[in-house]
Amino acid sequence: MAPVSDVAICTATIPERADMLAAAQASVQAQTHPAFHVVVGDPNHEGDAVTRNRAVEAALAFPEIRYVGFLDDDDVLYPRHVEVLRDALEANPDALLAYPTPHVEGEDWSGWQPQKPEALRHMNWIPVTVLCRRAVFDEMCLRFTQRPAEDWHLWIQLLDAAGPGAFLHVPEVTWVYRFHTANQSRQGRQTA
Repeated sequence: MAPVSDVAICTATIPERADMLAAAQASVQAQTHPAFHVVVGDPNHEGDAVTRNRAVEAALAFPEIRYVGFLDDDDVLYPRHVEVLRDALEANPDALLAYPTPHVEGEDWSGWQPQKPEALRHMNWIPVTVLCRRAVFDEMCLRFTQRPAEDWHLWIQLLDAAGPGAFLHVPEVTWVYRFHTANQSRQGRQTA
C-alpha cells in the first residue's frame, strides 16, 4: 500500500511487546500530520540496528517519503509530533535531523537539556525518536550499526558527514519516553 504522507515513522518490534506496540501504533495513527507507519518485527532478536535498517529500506521504497522518523515500540507520540518536527525541518533547510524534548516516564530526566552537537562524541543525549530528511539515508547512505547505542553511532556518523548544523533541537515536548525493566536504553546509555 502506498503511503498517504511524505513522512514515514519506523518502528522495530519484538513479539513480546505486542501490547506496547499497539499503543505506539495508535499514537502514530493519531498524528495531526499523517504518517506512514513502517513496523518491522524482529522475531529472531537480531537487534534494533538490523530491524531499523530494514524499516528504513521499506520506507525508502516509496519516492514520496521525504522524512524518516523513528519510534520505539514501547514509546508513544503526542498528536502533533510529526507536524512539529516536519514544520521545523521545512523552516530550517540546512538541518537534516530534528529532535524534540521528551516527556520521560519511569526515570528522572528533570535535568535533561540539549547539548551542542559536538558533545555527541562523548555521550548520547538524543533518543532515537527523531525526524530525519530522506537524504540522510538515501544520498548520504547512513545506517544504524549493531553495537551498543546504535542510534548514538548514527548521530556521530551524521555529525562527521554534515557537521553540527545538521542537528536541530525543537524545544517542544512531543512524545513519551517510557523507561521500564525491559528497556534497552537502560543498558545503552553510556559514555565513550
